[in-house]
Amino acid sequence: MLIPHDPIRETLHALTRSAVYGMFAALLAPPADAQSLANPFEQAHNLAGTVSARLPFAWSTSSLLSAVAVARRLDPAELLRRRAAALADGPGGKGLALAATQADDAPADSRLAWTFGPSGVVRQPDLPAGHLVHLLRLLRRLAEREADANTPAERSGQRIAQVDAIDRHLGLRVRALAGVAAVRAGVCPFAGVLVALEQWLTRDRRWLGGATGVTVPG
Repeated sequence: MLIPHDPIRETLHALTRSAVYGMFAALLAPPADAQSLANPFEQAHNLAGTVSARLPFAWSTSSLLSAVAVARRLDPAELLRRRAAALADGPGGKGLALAATQADDAPADSRLAWTFGPSGVVRQPDLPAGHLVHLLRLLRRLAEREADANTPAERSGQRIAQVDAIDRHLGLRVRALAGVAAVRAGVCPFAGVLVALEQWLTRDRRWLGGATGVTVPG
């Protein structure tokens, strides 16, 4: 019988959390073509059916599945068109500005900059380091490192790095985008993904706070 702090269970939790971050990155990444845009929604549907039992906390996948349902009603070409429309405008317009970046997107934080270096996340050349997709890939990689940790101290260090990346970078971006996306979640699958992402990030950050003692700011 596994005990609460059993390393096998903690490794499974970390790998599952890494898979969720990777899933969101795939859903929001620039597609190579229309079909490659549709495939991640099917993969998200499959993951949503199994992920809850492998997480260290409860997370409702209903918003994610709703976004998948919207995407499934569209053919790949229309899905691609709607993604282009979502890129068209920022806050105040009709789009979600999924590709928008801030002027200070080059990460100043040394830990984040190091993680994007040769030993960490490989940047997609046409996306700035602070792009939402890169930040999601960063969290995926940090959770993978947590799974690979050999000692409780190493595991804790990787969790603190995740807290830092969420509080300084990913959380700020996701909250801003989800606020714009909420009113369009029923018609734009990418808006629905952003709403689901904010819900996921809130639950994951809360759990990380309990695991590290670093409480949610504000």
